[in-house]
Amino acid sequence: MDKTQHYVVGVSHIDMAFVMREEAQEEMIDILLERITGALERNRELTFALEQTAHYRKLEKRRPDLFRKVKALLAEGRLEFMGGMATTAETNFPNGECLVHNQGMGLEWLEKNLGVRPQSGWLVDTFGLNAQIPQIMKQFGMKDLYANRFGGNKRYDLFWDEGLDGSRIRVSGRDLASLNLRPDSQAFVFCRNWGDVDRLFADADALNSEFPKLVVYYLENEEVYSEYYCSLVRERAEKGEAWKHSSYGEYSRALEESAGSLPVLSGDLNPEFTGTYALRTPIRPGNRKAETMLLEAEKWSALLTGENPAALEECWWDIFINQFHDVFSGSHEDITYQRVMDRFRNICDTSQETLKKAFAMEEDGESILCCNGLPWARREWVELPAPDCGMVLAADKTAVPSVSRNGKTYFLADVPAGGIRQ
Repeated sequence: MDKTQHYVVGVSHIDMAFVMREEAQEEMIDILLERITGALERNRELTFALEQTAHYRKLEKRRPDLFRKVKALLAEGRLEFMGGMATTAETNFPNGECLVHNQGMGLEWLEKNLGVRPQSGWLVDTFGLNAQIPQIMKQFGMKDLYANRFGGNKRYDLFWDEGLDGSRIRVSGRDLASLNLRPDSQAFVFCRNWGDVDRLFADADALNSEFPKLVVYYLENEEVYSEYYCSLVRERAEKGEAWKHSSYGEYSRALEESAGSLPVLSGDLNPEFTGTYALRTPIRPGNRKAETMLLEAEKWSALLTGENPAALEECWWDIFINQFHDVFSGSHEDITYQRVMDRFRNICDTSQETLKKAFAMEEDGESILCCNGLPWARREWVELPAPDCGMVLAADKTAVPSVSRNGKTYFLADVPAGGIRQ
């Protein structure tokens, strides 16, 4: 294998919402796909990468014509789907189960509706990677991970990331802020114009790694896709230089065939935008309440009814949008913020209704149901949802210890592991 090969991969990262509201971002998807499908028709050697399943779940309903084109080009291998997460979630704050659901439900939808299952993880533009990402990605069968924003003193653009359980996944990516970065194997430029494309190829010419070299033509949101980089690849190939349009999967396979060792990093790869999390702080507690209630509703519905209601599935897709990194950060316009909070409230309401149906308990004003979803027994003080009125509490005809403080009543509940007690 020729280790001097340059693999050119084109990709566009379009936010679920950020500086534009959701409908405007959806329009950006339509514009991108119109241009990309046309470029693929004109350039048979060209490939392009897509990401974020939620975009295409919406596209199927909004633009079935474009959806059919995307599906056909994926089947031909001209388009490639990366990662397969529902959305590229913020990885530091959401519950780990939410990250698992995000990846799992995204992959399931892709296989069923577009007939593909990505083999490489994808976490571009997220603000750092938590230390359990390798474990999660490996258990979903991902061979490697493309990512960026590693933060601080990370100088490598190709390395093994080791998780808390010892799982390792090969990471290829460019940190965007580290002053110590010395690119060896990857050129990555946000190409807003032809000058940026020239800079991308100049950076690529300077790479000196022993490994295959990755050249990423990268777009975001409203930036217009240009075929200029295609002409530069063609010029180099015609001169006999080892340059080619490639899928990320082809580059990944070339890496697997390469000899040589890579450095190992472990622990959290720190985000460089930590201060971003200070924006619109109600999103953080709103998220924790919504994701906790949703997980509980799903769990108890499965345990008590054997079902996963369709309403809960829609709640998951809503929370995936809210946990998209630029939505979760709060750095967006007011209408997006209002929708985020509305979605959290709807998730809580739907989860509460699902729990009531699962327990099949009518509110009689006399009974209290305590649920313990943990795998160990719990003995906890519980606040009554009513003021102190001299009531006596009993369970199984046995008095339950209770106390009154500041006009409220608290009782001591013993609930078995994974159990309920009325």
